[in-house]
Amino acid sequence: MSANPRTDVLPAEPVARSVARKSLHAYDVQRLVEFVKDTGLMPRNIRRRLPPTPRRRGVCHQRAEQARFSRLGFEILSQEAAQDSLGISSSVWLLILPQLNAVNPAVNAAVASLGACYESLVLRSVSAADYRSSLATVQYQKALSELQNEIVLQSHGLVPLFLASIILAAVEVLQRHLINAITHLRGAYQVLTQYICVRSEWFLGYTSKHVGNMVQEIGRRKPSDEVQSLYLIAQALDLQTATYALAQPPDLPPSPPGESMIFSPHTLSLSSLAEPQSHLVPLLHACYHFTSLASQYKYVRRSCVPVEMALNQGRYIASLSQWLIVLNNDRCVSSVEHQSPLTPSKRFNWWALRIQCLSALIYLSTIFDPFEKGYDAFTTCFSQIVEGVAILLETNLGDSPLTRAGNRFRLTSPVSQPLYLVAMKCRHRQLRRAAIRLLVLTGRGGPWDGAIHALVAERAVKLEEQGLDEHDGDPPTAVPSADKTSIPEELRLHGCGVDTDRSQHADSGTIKVIFSRCRDVETMTTSSDLLWNAAENWDIWSETLKTPAGQT
Repeated sequence: MSANPRTDVLPAEPVARSVARKSLHAYDVQRLVEFVKDTGLMPRNIRRRLPPTPRRRGVCHQRAEQARFSRLGFEILSQEAAQDSLGISSSVWLLILPQLNAVNPAVNAAVASLGACYESLVLRSVSAADYRSSLATVQYQKALSELQNEIVLQSHGLVPLFLASIILAAVEVLQRHLINAITHLRGAYQVLTQYICVRSEWFLGYTSKHVGNMVQEIGRRKPSDEVQSLYLIAQALDLQTATYALAQPPDLPPSPPGESMIFSPHTLSLSSLAEPQSHLVPLLHACYHFTSLASQYKYVRRSCVPVEMALNQGRYIASLSQWLIVLNNDRCVSSVEHQSPLTPSKRFNWWALRIQCLSALIYLSTIFDPFEKGYDAFTTCFSQIVEGVAILLETNLGDSPLTRAGNRFRLTSPVSQPLYLVAMKCRHRQLRRAAIRLLVLTGRGGPWDGAIHALVAERAVKLEEQGLDEHDGDPPTAVPSADKTSIPEELRLHGCGVDTDRSQHADSGTIKVIFSRCRDVETMTTSSDLLWNAAENWDIWSETLKTPAGQT
């Protein structure tokens, strides 16, 4: 007769009560294990008193760590919403993300991976070797696995895929793996495009053969707030990538022609003033689409520039100039405040958009000018950028560990690229040094690292000013002027950038920087014997710079 495990091995209730009243010895624990294996049951009063096994303790520890990392990651993204310079992501980070973080494994794992990576690389500044063996690596691998599962299951639609992809792109940026970050972003853009097509097909009653026309149709119809917020976030991220590598076109297509071109002041409304980002982000995005195409004509004779391209340059310059008039007009701000007072975040938003408009206007206006002295005409704009960033950083500093200068990390940075442009292209000594000092305080935003790019800018300044007398050029107290050309054209750098190869960001604590200088701009642009990109026209070299402690 077979033994009954419920009576012969360990009767559940009587023995459980007696065992629970005394400490569990090894023999009692062994009998309990056999009982559980045979019956699949565990008395509740015994389960509460069992000491944690190593496996159980490890699982509990992992869950607690993931919960802690998730809270930290969500706090980082909440800072992104609270200090939203573009005014477009608050609804996503504060409304949509918390819900998906609670129910979707891919989003939850991505947020936890961001928190773990931020803690390891920013708060603790661990080395690359220690990071590869830390919990942050485990969290990232888990996030990738959950994202792959979500791609197959799509249990909550396409929005979790979009958010998880851009959060994992932020994790790659923190690790300085910029190529991997671009891969994640492009995947997010594909998911978003599919999501918009599905939503528009359902809303407009289109069939699959009309998918090619849906993007233009969305531009003619007012999209839902959710779609608009997600697409503006994608455009802002794409815009930042385009400003980091100016010769590369943005990945997302430009907005339809009527959506991003000429802005007419007589059509100005309080709604467009209250939310200028919905108009300016597509405009800036379209501007950098244009500059990526126009840059191939920078070092050719002006007669070789297509007429239509020159006309489009004038249109975009006019649009940006009109928006700058609006953003500079205190009376317009007062009229908006009379209807709906601007909050500090919206005022921050206005300043950030104004700075980005100035930077785009400078770059757009000089896109066909091969001479670096062409930037000297925009010294006043450079001065306004430095002044605006100083105001932003003064109002944006806080006592939270996440907002301190060395610990700041943002998905997007509205001021890093404008400051870097001032440091590299403005030859007024006082302004470019002020820009470098401010650049250090910006922290990290997307691919921009304030400390590292300030180091690169300092080296560029030394290369341009070496051999010049200390008293040449602009004195420290000089008022910015357009006619100050103290640095000769032949000494000015034409290109400067950090090598994005991730092998450069190892434990060596160094980065590789590539510099370029044209040997003779006048001869290059007038000669018909050589192409402008021929090696004979350029001096290109690389230097290895030692980064500040904790920046690799």
